[in-house]
Amino acid sequence: MSKYDDSLRKLLDIHEIQQLLLEYSIALDARDLDFMDRLFTDDAQLNLVGDGVFSIAEYKKFASAAVPELDTTQHFCTPAVIRIEGDKAFSRCFFLAQHARNSLAPHSFCVVGGYFDDELVRRNGEWRIFKRNGTTTWVEGNTAVINFPIPPGGTPWSEARNIPAWMLKP
Repeated sequence: MSKYDDSLRKLLDIHEIQQLLLEYSIALDARDLDFMDRLFTDDAQLNLVGDGVFSIAEYKKFASAAVPELDTTQHFCTPAVIRIEGDKAFSRCFFLAQHARNSLAPHSFCVVGGYFDDELVRRNGEWRIFKRNGTTTWVEGNTAVINFPIPPGGTPWSEARNIPAWMLKP
């Protein structure tokens, strides 16, 4: 393969991974949790700090119990920083998750901000999320909307917020 071919493959991989990460938000807002099977490996592990560590089946069960309580959601994901190492990739993107439960009016909104650190693998020619760590950095609004265990405001800084080791590699 030429240097041009390698660069083109890398760009295509980055594009495919970006699409995959954005599809997660669309699946949540569409309440189509079975779509998650197209995004994660069968043996994926999701560590959502404050909520627990889940397999993809456990996460779908957890989300299917929480989502019907909400009248609407809107999830955003920034473009990710991505490093590809053969059939493995690492990424960090930031998220903003808005939730509404009208029955709690006039305090019916909760907004959560944070980031996802992902480890992805290419299997059968397709990228999938293998490990996802979701870290909340701040919460605004009524946390009863989402039954979140931390109070509104910023969460204390921790070492997890450092630049990921994979970004420091040459």
